Amino acid sequence: MFKYDSTHGRYSGEVKAEDGKLIVDDNVISVFQCMKPAEIPWGDAGALYVVESTGVFLSIDKASSHLQGGAKRVVVSAPSPDAPMFVMGVNEDKYDPSSMTIVSNASCTTNCLAPLAKVIHDNFGIQEALMVSEIIYYHLQTTVHAYTATQKTVDGPSAKAWRDGRGAHQNIIPASTGAAKAVGKVIPELNGKLTGMAFRVPVADVSVVDLTCRLSRPASYADIKEAVRKASEGPLKGILGYTEDAVVSSDFMGDPHSSIFDADAGISLNDNFVKLISCSEYNAFWRCVQAGATYLFVQLCKMLFLATFFPTWEGGAGVYDFVGEFMKATVDLADLLGLHLVMSRNAGKGEYKIMVAAMGWATAELIMSRLFVHVFVLGSWTALLVKAVLTGSISLCSLFLYIMLVHSN
Repeated sequence: MFKYDSTHGRYSGEVKAEDGKLIVDDNVISVFQCMKPAEIPWGDAGALYVVESTGVFLSIDKASSHLQGGAKRVVVSAPSPDAPMFVMGVNEDKYDPSSMTIVSNASCTTNCLAPLAKVIHDNFGIQEALMVSEIIYYHLQTTVHAYTATQKTVDGPSAKAWRDGRGAHQNIIPASTGAAKAVGKVIPELNGKLTGMAFRVPVADVSVVDLTCRLSRPASYADIKEAVRKASEGPLKGILGYTEDAVVSSDFMGDPHSSIFDADAGISLNDNFVKLISCSEYNAFWRCVQAGATYLFVQLCKMLFLATFFPTWEGGAGVYDFVGEFMKATVDLADLLGLHLVMSRNAGKGEYKIMVAAMGWATAELIMSRLFVHVFVLGSWTALLVKAVLTGSISLCSLFLYIMLVHSN
């Protein structure tokens, strides 16, 4: 199932199993078969961060079993009843590495809804809102799913709800959703102001969130589009997408954004009452199994790493803050290259060599920068100059390496 995908097609690389290991191209991946997370030898495998995607071990108590096997942090890929919940671009700055070893990445629908809700609430205020979402392919309780792995291919009994047992490919099935309520956890100002429902519809991939809200401050639909566009190009770049094209759901397949605002699909009744449409490719969950982690999980794990090992340095009126920023830029470089390999699905040896070289360069640059700030006493102007040089060099090197990567085939 790694090599053949009914939605995304056949993987073009080499996939095989040898000596209990999964080998994808030149990558050797350890595979374990354990009923209990505590029995998985994460420490022996060198795994620091575990993405818990079974949908079974959702609570802190259950997910913490991974720590017994040697893992240091656990990211739950679904809403958790008690673990802190984070949505990238919305509230990741609230993460506390000293106390939060188990965190939830919320649901797929929450990741689609929350960035859009944040932009609207920050700019215009949301008095109250209703959400209808349409999704595809996994079990999350927050969407208008097309069909999911838990649904029936033909009519049959369902223990949870009678309608859930009807044929997934033949019906539009109303369902409950917790995405709107989950938004209240990541944006406390909206707690109690949102509710919603879901439909499971007969498509294999891509989902839609329909957000109808009453604004606190009047705004034309053009004003709303402009606010979302600016956010997609600024603080939420890479998380919130924006399009004015006349697209349909399948056009979003393979898009790594948490949420893509469909500017041409929304409408407004007046300057206080609007309907907004945003899309997301929820089938990315299965590509998570294929690639090792989805883009969002990579982002969240990257945030955990930075917050744990490289918190913002304080001292000298912020003179040394650039070291933390440099580390972030270094990890961003790794993210850029790694994401290209994942999304292209045809990475060759040449591309991996480029990535290894890039990581070697970034590591050497980091060591030099850290030695520099420890050995020399920097004045504010000197620090700013060094910061500018380091930022500029990593940006130019990132561009150069990415161009090499794109043309390596």
